[in-house]
Amino acid sequence: MIYIRRTILFCVFFVLLISCKQQSDISPNLIDIRQVCDLATQECYYRNLVTIEKNGLQQWIEYESTVKLGIDISSVNIEVNKSKVIVTIPNAKIIGEPKISIPSMEVLSEMPGFIEGLFKARISSKDQVDALEKARNNCITTLQENHSLMQNAQTRAMKIIENYVRQIGELTGKQYQIEWKFIKSEE
Repeated sequence: MIYIRRTILFCVFFVLLISCKQQSDISPNLIDIRQVCDLATQECYYRNLVTIEKNGLQQWIEYESTVKLGIDISSVNIEVNKSKVIVTIPNAKIIGEPKISIPSMEVLSEMPGFIEGLFKARISSKDQVDALEKARNNCITTLQENHSLMQNAQTRAMKIIENYVRQIGELTGKQYQIEWKFIKSEE
């Protein structure tokens, strides 16, 4: 039964491949690319400290998070003019929310044990939520200001789109020249 399914799938794939090769009007198009929506091209690991202040005492919490960087595919535009493909692409950005690892959170403190115990007892769940929000904002700000990480994420997105255009060219027997245009950021 499995052998028959594999044979049928192979035959369908082979027929589709042949019919695609016969169609010379296939060209890079935005519909195929936009099916992705957000193209995450890089995942960053981030480690930092956040401070909780209460009644003149400070508590430091170390945390880890992961953040995905990439581009918004809905902002990409592709124009095909004979063998020239003009791709307009946005700057890389943070995709989704940073994922802060709660188990990684560790309280660091230089307070004596007794005072530290009293302070911990007074940290409310609201204080903890505020600390998480502060950690999230710190993570976003730091990564947005890291131009080399953002440039690397954008370069990876460009390579993915370039490979897509190249594969369409190989499928149709055409060679496309890609021209890149960049959408100016709204900073």
